Amino acid sequence: MALLKIKRYGGKLVIEKVPPNTKTIAEPVIEPIFLTVKTTPANARVRILNIKPKYQAGIRLQVGKNYTVEVTQRGYQRQLKTVSYSESGQQAVNIALVKLAEKIEPKISSKPSRQTTAARYRDQGDGTVMDNHTGLQWMRCSLGQKWRGNTCEGKANRYKWQAALDKAEDYRYAGHGDWRMPTIQELNTLVYCSNGKTRVFKKGGYGSITKEGDWGCGSDTRGAYQRPTIFTKVFPNTSSNRFWSSSPNATNSNDAWVVNFNYGSVSNFFRTVNVYVRLVR
Repeated sequence: MALLKIKRYGGKLVIEKVPPNTKTIAEPVIEPIFLTVKTTPANARVRILNIKPKYQAGIRLQVGKNYTVEVTQRGYQRQLKTVSYSESGQQAVNIALVKLAEKIEPKISSKPSRQTTAARYRDQGDGTVMDNHTGLQWMRCSLGQKWRGNTCEGKANRYKWQAALDKAEDYRYAGHGDWRMPTIQELNTLVYCSNGKTRVFKKGGYGSITKEGDWGCGSDTRGAYQRPTIFTKVFPNTSSNRFWSSSPNATNSNDAWVVNFNYGSVSNFFRTVNVYVRLVR
């Protein structure tokens, strides 16, 4: 008596006859994965672009296949992430969105800040400080350095903008897991002009404006200033160079905002260039 073999072709079930005395080999059963995308903010829209089914938490997918996950939310930058899993079962991926620049409330004060280090920063004793002016907690070292013996040891790492955002995601340090890249306004609060100059900026803090014959800490009347333009006793061994913020350029998707601690200035920079990073919470 002939055996019947059932196969699936193009979504249809096909019944085939198997000749007598034919040896049959059981095909391995590959268990699926069940993917859940966890987003920040939690109500962001999730789509998997290279499949037809609509995403829902725990969606059934294939092992070993690449899936392009899109996360969007009004007022935030769209994020794409490619995921692939070699093991079946429950899987989860975390994707955090970055607010668009024009939606961020500026935090730059037009008043000169107090320059007394002891009055402004409170040492937490774990490689971090609390800024008494802003309420923000900062890592004293750039990413890649280690806090040892009251200083930052080693060479700081540099990252492309998206890689820096990914590095900050779920980064754990000093007992906390909510570290992130600062906005351009937050990062700019770290700039210290030792010559006493008060800097000015374009609307919302995006971009430096020339004052006293120069931008940043430069001045044609006040003379030279310390570089890097940061409290070095609080943030030792900081590079006199650019540091990434999480703020994208709202008008050019190739750029994001940086603070250059060589000049104390704010500007755009190409996202594909490697730049230093300091995290905040």
